[in-house]
Amino acid sequence: MSRFECFLKNNFIFLFVIALSFFFSFVTLYHYPIFNPDGELYLKAADAFLKSGIHASMKIYPWPLYSVLIGILSKITALSLLNSAYLINFIFSALIAVVFLLIVQALGANKRILWLAVLVFFVFHAFNSYRADIIRGHGYWFFFLLSFLFLTKFSQSKSWTTAILWSISIILATLFRIEGGVYFVLVPFVVLFFDYRWKEKCFAYLKLNVLLIIALCLILFVGYSHLISHLGRIHELLFQFHQGVLVTWQLLVKHNSLLKQDVLGTLGQDDSSVFLFFGMLGTYLYNVIISLSFACFLILIYGTVKKQIKFPTNIRWIFLSYILISIVITVAFYIQYFFVSQRYIFPLLLVLLLWVPFGLNILYQDFKCRKSWCSVEGILFYFVCLLMTAMLVSSIFPFGHSKRYIYQAGIWIKNNTEKSAVVCTNYSRLHYIINRDVISVDEYQVFQDRLVKCHYLVLNFSKKQMPLESKIGIILGNPPLKVFPFKNENEVVIFRIDKK
Repeated sequence: MSRFECFLKNNFIFLFVIALSFFFSFVTLYHYPIFNPDGELYLKAADAFLKSGIHASMKIYPWPLYSVLIGILSKITALSLLNSAYLINFIFSALIAVVFLLIVQALGANKRILWLAVLVFFVFHAFNSYRADIIRGHGYWFFFLLSFLFLTKFSQSKSWTTAILWSISIILATLFRIEGGVYFVLVPFVVLFFDYRWKEKCFAYLKLNVLLIIALCLILFVGYSHLISHLGRIHELLFQFHQGVLVTWQLLVKHNSLLKQDVLGTLGQDDSSVFLFFGMLGTYLYNVIISLSFACFLILIYGTVKKQIKFPTNIRWIFLSYILISIVITVAFYIQYFFVSQRYIFPLLLVLLLWVPFGLNILYQDFKCRKSWCSVEGILFYFVCLLMTAMLVSSIFPFGHSKRYIYQAGIWIKNNTEKSAVVCTNYSRLHYIINRDVISVDEYQVFQDRLVKCHYLVLNFSKKQMPLESKIGIILGNPPLKVFPFKNENEVVIFRIDKK
């Protein structure tokens, strides 16, 4: 057997996962070719980086690593900023899948559990829904999982190499999202609970904190105020460490007071804190369960109840530390902003998802050994299979709202108008589709005769705004040149503006 054949045999599952990840990313991009609104901010920061350097980029967004990577890749490959962002996302998505498998393998998975992990990861609809979004999360989630992998390796080897690699990976995660710094500071404390002698615990803690100690020495040497002024959003992290608990408590008191005054009656005011606690707890758990998916949640509960998912003590402590820190971060954010997004709880979801292949393997084994077709194991197994099939189908053939009609309108403008023609639009992201500067206008500016410089007017209408189409056509003296509708709910209308 040649070296190449040996390599393919030993790494087939990882190569398969990479190829499958790119396939899922392309499918998602095809169905959702219009990126998320905050993606425009990162693309503007990337453009500023290419034109004027890092400081200009930080003025647009003060935590610029993602934008810098987009800009560098665009310069190296000559791809547009938009396509560079998509390529970075595709690569990170594939790497996340690979690291997910490597962690499952490091936790003692056999070949069947590894293939179950592939299934679980690719039916994980929450992740698939973000594949085409231009967000920092892809890089953050990759380095977050990588840090988890290196910490599991460190718990077994206690080597300097894995300790440094853990520090580097969590620092890189922090450079994508600032909350990674919380893990950088708090996670090393987990070694104090490891099955080591006290001397080994202290030395292990020191190894994991070497880069943090170097960073603190650098701050003392360079000067706190001078360094912080050049580190973007680092002051937000320091503020949370210093006053986060106080601010969170004050906001809880404020929410409780508002609940008493504006929601509960006189008789219910004494129970306002109970309403607030269980209301927020229920909302948080609902978001976690829905984001994880009901199928994965059932598998997780089943595996936990069966008590057959057995990891070494140190690994369990690592799981617990990452889960608790993720909960603390997201709950603090939830209390402070009264808002929790699916992608903010993603680190927690990824750690919980690592248990699911093992739980699914236990369910499958119990299913094979069932005594009756209508046993609990049998019904649960069939139900989980049905849910996972639905998740897989919805990831490949999405049935929800699509903005592909906007993309089609942009491509039509790109291919059917002169490059020198000035395009005015109320949808600024069109600029990145047609690779041409646009002038942002409000649809109501048409009635104020503010389209002097425009050759084409591209308007994205919601259902409520559709009646404006005929009025605008009368004002411009031209009927719509092209209309791209979406299920009678939204449409993009293109007008040609004749110069008098």
